[in-house]
Amino acid sequence: MNLSTFSNFICQSKISVVFLSLCILLSCSREWSNPLDDESSEPDQISGNLLNEDFEDTELDIHIEISKKGSFSDEPGVKQIQEFGSSLAFGFGRSTCNANCFDNYQASLKIEFGKETYISELSFKEMELYGNWGSQGNLYFDGLLYVPVELGGSPVNSGIPDTTFQMHEIQLNRRISVIEVVVTDITGSSEIFIDDLLISGL
Repeated sequence: MNLSTFSNFICQSKISVVFLSLCILLSCSREWSNPLDDESSEPDQISGNLLNEDFEDTELDIHIEISKKGSFSDEPGVKQIQEFGSSLAFGFGRSTCNANCFDNYQASLKIEFGKETYISELSFKEMELYGNWGSQGNLYFDGLLYVPVELGGSPVNSGIPDTTFQMHEIQLNRRISVIEVVVTDITGSSEIFIDDLLISGL
């Protein structure tokens, strides 16, 4: 192999290594990126309210289903609190468990549309009351965990209840069949509440 051929071989090898490294980096990025970050295209139509639940009566929207796991001293449901500026809100309950409750004590608010439905935005208010011990919540879209949003007081297990609510506004812009708010590790010391649940789409 002469010097010119050897130099070309070295240059091609470097290019191959750089290209391979770039492919690996892009592959990892796709693996760790949230699958809901990519917007899906839809016809240019005006969005409307698919669901507008203010919890101001005991009858929930027909798309909402409540479930629980474990025994509760205060059941999940619509309750009288005024911290959101209205008279009623939805609480995920307080269990009979004192500590290490984990997935054995949980409550879920599931919204099912019956088919894939284009959703542009989801918003709701949230706060943890009576303390801050256990009770951590997450959002799931069609069974996929939505990492950017967590429910519950911060820092976790501080013992200090929220003094004001958090406003969650999530741009989705994609088709979804099921939205679920799941609160796990529910103790008897505190309770997560949500209010003014609004879903917009086509």
